[in-house]
Amino acid sequence: MAIALLSQNYFAIDPCVEKARSATVPFDWQILTANNPAVVEFIADAERNNVGRNGISVPLRNRRDSFALVSYTSNMARSDWETFKPFNMQRLLHLAVLIDAAAHVNVNPPKPLCQLSLREEQCLIWAARGKTHREIADILSLSATSVRSHLDTARHKLNCINLPHAVGVAVASGVLPAAALRDNA
Repeated sequence: MAIALLSQNYFAIDPCVEKARSATVPFDWQILTANNPAVVEFIADAERNNVGRNGISVPLRNRRDSFALVSYTSNMARSDWETFKPFNMQRLLHLAVLIDAAAHVNVNPPKPLCQLSLREEQCLIWAARGKTHREIADILSLSATSVRSHLDTARHKLNCINLPHAVGVAVASGVLPAAALRDNA
């Protein structure tokens, strides 16, 4: 799909992109005009690829002077679309901001900072799941003092000031896999 967008110059043809360059508020695709043959073909190609006959686009600008456009589409009947929009616009705006923020996140996870022992990792996972020292001790058949020691050692290895900081750094750096924090893991 990305190759088609580039090879057919869709970024220059797309009427949503053109409108978004000057728009400061979300706009419904219904207001867009297709008086250019290239735009007419673009819209026909979008229909052939099931893009959706209804749409709304949200232009976003941020302090770094970057520009983004988040668009939502639907094949629902126009009357249903007109009912849907006012009830969901606030959610769509929030979602657009989240999508834009996610696009700026570094997708390459950082390398692990250190190697935790098995017990340090287990204690940190249970702490991340909200368990107390005593609960972790019961789960792992350890003393509460041992749990505290393992968590302190893990915290020091991660160069963190407290336990929540250690959990965050361990997950963000890949020392603890995020999947391990789920209750069913």
